[in-house]
Amino acid sequence: MAAAVITLVQFWRLRDRRLVPLALMLAFLAGAEGREPWEAWRRRFQILALASGLALLAMLSIEDEAAARRSRGERRP
Repeated sequence: MAAAVITLVQFWRLRDRRLVPLALMLAFLAGAEGREPWEAWRRRFQILALASGLALLAMLSIEDEAAARRSRGERRP
């Protein structure tokens, strides 16, 4: 949970929107680890952490693609 709080502090300091899904993913993983293995909420927290991680991956790949276009001097289609 401490990692999620530190990530949120960094978001407020830097205003980098990619830190929000990272903080959510860390918080959901902490919630999942705090549950017993047979509880239904553990699986739900894990699924939410997976969804947050996929959102972060999508955000990073979009930013990376845009940076590659800018370095090649291409315009948007």
